[in-house]
Amino acid sequence: RTFVRSRFKRPAKEKNMRSSSATAATALALTAIALCWLAPTCAAVSCTPVDPIANGFVNGTNCSTNEEGSVCEYHCNEGFQLSQDGDAIRVCNSSGVYDGFPKTCEPVTTTITTTTVTTVTTVTTATTTTTITTTTATTTTTTT
Repeated sequence: RTFVRSRFKRPAKEKNMRSSSATAATALALTAIALCWLAPTCAAVSCTPVDPIANGFVNGTNCSTNEEGSVCEYHCNEGFQLSQDGDAIRVCNSSGVYDGFPKTCEPVTTTITTTTVTTVTTVTTATTTTTITTTTATTTTTTT
């Protein structure tokens, strides 16, 4: 048998197309991997819940969900009042924390002041002597 070697050669353009096609596919795959790895992702912001308040309670708009924008407001039970320090209303911000500082509930302080005034005057005439006594007393009572 005699074999004749064909002189037909694949055109250079077709060979390069396969080669560049494989290179393009590889480049595309690597680009996709890079984009997936570098692509930003969005996640809901959530805050750590505000601490409960002694002798009071916390409520508000979405306060129990602690999502960004949730509003928590401090309230005190009867016989207590919010302290001067801290913030009565706190909002969950985009950093994942509630802004401001917590309030505390302090006992209500009532001060009652009682003043008693007694006046005594002595009047003497030729026939009688009248004595009038003056007393001034102040009592202050503070209850909590």
